[in-house]
Amino acid sequence: MRIYTQYGAAIVAAILLSGCASNPDDMTATYVSPIKYKDYSCQQLFSETSHLERRINTIYHQLKKENTKDKWQAAGGFLLWPVFLTLEGGDSPVSGEYVQLKGEYEAIRIASTLNNCGIEVKSAEEMIKDLDAKDASTKDSETAN
Repeated sequence: MRIYTQYGAAIVAAILLSGCASNPDDMTATYVSPIKYKDYSCQQLFSETSHLERRINTIYHQLKKENTKDKWQAAGGFLLWPVFLTLEGGDSPVSGEYVQLKGEYEAIRIASTLNNCGIEVKSAEEMIKDLDAKDASTKDSETAN
């Protein structure tokens, strides 16, 4: 009987975790060829990079919220099983856009280097970390005032 309880708990945990939204930190960029941007001027590459940075950051935070919400709902499900019924399950369509944009960003970064633009374009992961740090310092300064 005890072994059935352990297997049952393992099955419930597997089902529970499979229904959660993925953590955006674990999502790998879709490959996008830098050739797509070979005819872009350095100014165009810089402009496109700025646009992608804003969109990636917005989607990253949206996906992070979804992931955290699903984890809390899953944790609550162990105590109150009806909570499982509220889990939407899996990734939203925005996650597909997120990995595509990360791929575009990486392609632009490579194209910028190939075109000798002299623009320092960080990887998508580095850019997200920098924007998170910037957001955190802005929030800290607002709370201090």
